[in-house]
Amino acid sequence: MGIIPILLNSLDIIVPSVLGGKPLVEIENGAFYNNNYINSVVLPDTVKKMGQGVFKGCENLQNVHFPTDITSISEEMFAGCSSLKEFTFSRKIKGIGQGAFQGCSSLKNIICPSVNSLGFRCFANCTSLKSVIFKKGIVESSGGTFSKCVNLETVVFPQGTKVIAFATFEDCKSLKHITLPKSITRIDFIAFIGSGIVDIEIPDSVEQCGERIFEDCTNLQKVKWFASNLPHCTFERCTSLKSVVLGEKLSKISYLVFEGTTQLETLRIPSYTIVDNEAFSGAEALHTIYGVKGSNAETVAKAVGLNFVPVKDISVKLNKTKLMLYTMKGKNTATLKAVVSGSTSTPTWTSSDIGVVQVNTSGKIVAKKSGTAYVTVTLGNKSASCKVTVKKPALTVKKKTVALKKGQSYTISYSAVPAGKAVFKSSDAKCVTVNANGKIVAKRKGTAIISVSCNNMIQKIKITVQ
Repeated sequence: MGIIPILLNSLDIIVPSVLGGKPLVEIENGAFYNNNYINSVVLPDTVKKMGQGVFKGCENLQNVHFPTDITSISEEMFAGCSSLKEFTFSRKIKGIGQGAFQGCSSLKNIICPSVNSLGFRCFANCTSLKSVIFKKGIVESSGGTFSKCVNLETVVFPQGTKVIAFATFEDCKSLKHITLPKSITRIDFIAFIGSGIVDIEIPDSVEQCGERIFEDCTNLQKVKWFASNLPHCTFERCTSLKSVVLGEKLSKISYLVFEGTTQLETLRIPSYTIVDNEAFSGAEALHTIYGVKGSNAETVAKAVGLNFVPVKDISVKLNKTKLMLYTMKGKNTATLKAVVSGSTSTPTWTSSDIGVVQVNTSGKIVAKKSGTAYVTVTLGNKSASCKVTVKKPALTVKKKTVALKKGQSYTISYSAVPAGKAVFKSSDAKCVTVNANGKIVAKRKGTAIISVSCNNMIQKIKITVQ
């Protein structure tokens, strides 16, 4: 049964779990819409579905007990609830709908244990909001999430976050610093427009960048940009910008990227980056470009009358070019070291066959099955490779059966791949003994089995004493 719109002039409301003899399972759209009398509402845990705008415009609402089985905050659920000071997100809540908390101007701190989807402007105009912590990666966002949250100081995005949508931090004047996880693949246009950000690093995981990302960020001073492209007007009117470090992955600098910057004087550009002819237009203080001689950067810099200072091109090498691993614990891993000169960027690692060999972001290799694969480290247009051969371990003995007379001896001959020290054991030491070097001595008539163990494998030799 659903609850009809409520118009009670009560300060504190406890909604019953049973209405008309039936469990209350749904709260309809706008059930408490514009009810300016209520201070608190307790909803029963029998409720499984919430409509849109249930508490929209409840300006005096301060506290809500939310049903435990609700998995999303519906569109405009608390929009305009200007007295709402806190809200507890359960672990079951995965999504926040469009404008759900828009205009909740008393809301200060938010912790979201399981939220991974953000609707359009879901926290916009929360002017007292200071801290937001997401504990699960955001994979969907419609933009404008924190638009006009002028007191927002801290936002934590964990690993697994995929996108910073458009106007996410629009006019967040108190946001000075933020760490973007290396799982982010997309930053949309005007994502940080007008924010108070001072310094930031754009990770090399970012594959898509929108235009005007930092437009009018007048406090922005330092940027490390490791994404693959730099769209037009990215730093428009960033009047405090002094330092921009460009990663070797950067393939293109678009037009008017630095328009309206007044303190950026020099820039180093990677050797294979394509630079638009209008890339430096409007960069009022820029006078010197550092780059590799003969590069596109040199051509454009000289064409627009900037000084060009040649620098050495980057290089990347590996400490090994060949490597042997085995499909056994203790012999199935290795770590390659990349030697990079001329750049502070982080190189990327790839395997030509992840079924044979896998490699992580630090160059650690794990053998998966026998075969051959090439592990390659890449930085910009430079790369180096190591041939990795993976073999199955093997253990063989020269003789499987040996006949001896009492008092005679025999030394076991074996071969182990990879090489290792074997352990020997006799099934009957009264008949045959064996020492640590594999020397067998016949003691009395009978039969015994000598076990040869190495690399987690065993071979057995039958010894007959006549």
